[in-house]
Amino acid sequence: MNEPTIIIQRDASALRISGRIDLHTSPLLLKALRKKPRCYCLDLSDVSYMDSSGTATLIEGLRMARQDGQQLLLMHVPQAVQSALQLAGVSELFEVAN
Repeated sequence: MNEPTIIIQRDASALRISGRIDLHTSPLLLKALRKKPRCYCLDLSDVSYMDSSGTATLIEGLRMARQDGQQLLLMHVPQAVQSALQLAGVSELFEVAN
C-alpha cells in the first residue's frame, strides 16, 4: 500500500492541493496555511479524498484567514470534499468558487 501523500504547490493566486487530505496529511496543509499566504485560496481540483481531519484543517484555515481579515476561498471543489463538508454540516461556512 502506498504511503498517503499530499502535494502543495504555491502559485501566484492559490495553494494547489493534490492527493488525500486525511489524518496523515492534514498537518502538512495546516503548516502551509500557517505561513500566512498572500491569499487564502485553495485549489482543491486534484484532491481525491478528505476525511474529518481534513475538514477540521479547513475550519482551522478559515479561522486563521479571518484572523488576518480575509476569507478562505475553496476553488474547484471535488465531490469528495463537498461531501465531507456537508456531512460535517459546515459547507455553508466556506466561500466556494468553481
